[in-house]
Amino acid sequence: MIDLGRALPAGFVPPPRTITDITAVLDKEKPDPKAVEAMKAQADAEPARGASGLALAHFYYDRGNARLTLGRVGDALDDTQAALPLAQSDPQFVKRLRQFLGIVRQAQGDPRARCRLSRT
Repeated sequence: MIDLGRALPAGFVPPPRTITDITAVLDKEKPDPKAVEAMKAQADAEPARGASGLALAHFYYDRGNARLTLGRVGDALDDTQAALPLAQSDPQFVKRLRQFLGIVRQAQGDPRARCRLSRT
């Protein structure tokens, strides 16, 4: 006969068994309200006046990341497409933007969609 007490891996913690245990686990998984508010502020931010070129592309990329994290996929797509033509002076950043565009398209449910912006 096999002793199941010894068959479990070392450090095994059994799953919660009561509703109190389950709610305690779920409460630990709640997002930090301050972090969510900060992300919402970043997603709703407007570009600085006079910003242009690569600085503006970085702004759109950062704001697009915040928007995607919050589930605002359409807005993230708009930001990414706005950033691509502005970032043409930095080939590495263009690669990052194209990768992010793929991530946004995947979140949209259309990972094979082609970028409508021409390569220059």
